[in-house]
Amino acid sequence: MKLVGRRAVPPTEIARHFRDHLGKPEQQLDFVYFLEGREKERQAVVPNAEALDATCERPKWDIVQP
Repeated sequence: MKLVGRRAVPPTEIARHFRDHLGKPEQQLDFVYFLEGREKERQAVVPNAEALDATCERPKWDIVQP
């Protein structure tokens, strides 16, 4: 993907790649840490890999986040 004329990999695509290849022979990434910001609650939490997987389907804009 190009962003402002430069090649870029959005974080969501990295999370999607992790989700799609987890447990498969071609797996290239390991889950290490995920810090999830929850603006409405004004806090950050450290959830698990399944929560990271769910971020792939979230709306882009924070105002419509659950």
